[in-house]
Amino acid sequence: MTLPEILVLLCAGLLLVVGAVHSIFGERLLLKPMFHRRGNKVLDNGLARMVLRFAWHLTTVLWLLLAYIICTVVFTPERAVPLTLWSVGLTFLAVGVFDLIVSKGRHIGWPILTAIGATALAAALTL
Repeated sequence: MTLPEILVLLCAGLLLVVGAVHSIFGERLLLKPMFHRRGNKVLDNGLARMVLRFAWHLTTVLWLLLAYIICTVVFTPERAVPLTLWSVGLTFLAVGVFDLIVSKGRHIGWPILTAIGATALAAALTL
């Protein structure tokens, strides 16, 4: 294994660890206590609480996606473009549909997230 490959694996591993720690401890130590204490109009709103939780965990999903992409670029450079488009497309399509379902269509972000996924998948299909 080459030095760049080792460094990319280390970087991807760190992204995975940071993502897991971010989601697990952020949920436990920040989001749950904040939602429990409430006392302001934003946190009393169910949609606002859902959007905060969604955005928090979306950060983790994007770190995982980034870990996959950097590994793809180094280990399969000849397939990096299609694999990146497919992974971005599937991730954002799933995130957009999840947002639509969980927010019952009330969150403004689901159409653009879904569109990002759809356009990335469309681009992948044209290659």
